[in-house]
Amino acid sequence: HVLARPSMLAARTHLKKVTVYKNALAFVERAGSLGGETASFGLSVPNEVRDLTMETLDVSAGSASVIVSYPDSAPRVGTGGEPLHEFALGSSLGDFLASVVGADCSLTTGDEAASAISGRLLLLEKEKRAVPGTEEAELVWSELVVLDHGGSMVRVRFDVLRSICMLDDSLQQDLRKALGARLSARKPAAPKRHTDLTLVARAAASGSGGEAAGSF
Repeated sequence: HVLARPSMLAARTHLKKVTVYKNALAFVERAGSLGGETASFGLSVPNEVRDLTMETLDVSAGSASVIVSYPDSAPRVGTGGEPLHEFALGSSLGDFLASVVGADCSLTTGDEAASAISGRLLLLEKEKRAVPGTEEAELVWSELVVLDHGGSMVRVRFDVLRSICMLDDSLQQDLRKALGARLSARKPAAPKRHTDLTLVARAAASGSGGEAAGSF
């Protein structure tokens, strides 16, 4: 099997020499001009020869110093933009509502004869509840308080809460973005077939020129 040759991405580099060996490996030399104080070159390395390339890579640039860097192997998943609001997702309804205190909302209870309660979510409270089978107690969300449009503070216990709707359109959009980003983060990222190395040469003196050469 012939190993794929890493390829320089920068157009300023040119191929100087290729030495092909009988074991299906090749030694490649490329070079680029140092036109200023700093010059950057890219090297895209197929993952199957990454270790070999890193072990044999040799870069020289006369009196200039050279830095070789490469990204970590952890995949980076883009979300297409972060939501404007930070929601508490995936834990409990109380935790989520605590993260949207101040939101304009409308809620209903188990009493079908009662009208919906509308206003701003003011605060949430917890209470101690015994843990069955033990002598311990835990703090759990117990009720929320809504400041209705008339200025009254209305208490609603969690055990009678039936539904709650956020009335702020922008907050709803942020929530959809946050949920979409959370779902996308759970999808396995497509494996990268290459590792991109960056070679940066810094000249000792401004405008000193010269050539940077890399071999692998």
